[in-house]
Amino acid sequence: MASSANPSLFFKRSGRVHVVFLLYVDDMIITGNDDADIARLQEDISVRFEMKKLGELNHFLGPEVERVKDGIFIGQQGYAKRIVDRFGVHQGK
Repeated sequence: MASSANPSLFFKRSGRVHVVFLLYVDDMIITGNDDADIARLQEDISVRFEMKKLGELNHFLGPEVERVKDGIFIGQQGYAKRIVDRFGVHQGK
């Protein structure tokens, strides 16, 4: 099922199984709670398109992605640091 908020975001829900597919130009994220369904989707896509599995997600379109106890944390610490360094902004004491 396609997301009504984002045409590049798709969901599959079947009972307790959830798979999420996000596509942006030539980058994609496939995640969910069922490894077999994720593998099946990857296989289906790889029949039509050349794919590289890059392992666990660390960055996507700039923001950093970190696994935490209860899920994931998406942040832009690296981006903020580059801005601070670029413009010479320093924290006051």
